[in-house]
Amino acid sequence: QMAACQIRNLVRAAQEPVDKIHFLRQILNGEIPENRIEERVHQLHLKNGKFMIYVIRLAKDHDITVLETLKHLFVIPQSDFLVEMDSTKLVLIKNVRGIEKEQYEKYAETIVDNLQAEAMTNVWIGYADVSEGFTKLNLSYQNASLALKIGNIFYGEENVFCYSRLGIGRLVYQLPLELCEMFLKDDGIFCPGAV
Repeated sequence: QMAACQIRNLVRAAQEPVDKIHFLRQILNGEIPENRIEERVHQLHLKNGKFMIYVIRLAKDHDITVLETLKHLFVIPQSDFLVEMDSTKLVLIKNVRGIEKEQYEKYAETIVDNLQAEAMTNVWIGYADVSEGFTKLNLSYQNASLALKIGNIFYGEENVFCYSRLGIGRLVYQLPLELCEMFLKDDGIFCPGAV
């Protein structure tokens, strides 16, 4: 009985990291109602924190070099999480408690520099506001993803985009496509929806 109990505990321990990442992916995608998140956080023994979502988009499919670079240089075990969203998009959920707000962009730039040097690939990062705990991660993820999308359209020469500093690009992006097309015909103004 004791051996069976130990085997069960080992299996549970091996599955737990996978369960955590799957759970975090579900939160990011908005698949878990907010009122159920805290319960699952408790079940999975996750520590709440002050999280910054860094949405990392790669020019090519990620490989072991990308993952290992991120895990070894930027992920603190039991505090930060790296979630693979698809073959070119990763999300770093970074616990920024104790990190000054002015450092958020520098941190993203450091990730870009390291991945470009180690993995030899172009990298773009979007980030938004800090999320207190796990319940607001979905909103932060949506805003960071939008920062990445708008940033690539309006500020193509840059690699790091902050949602709160997109300025007029964010405003223009929200205009209806018909209005943009009307301005394009009249004045030749660039419009993101028409690209």
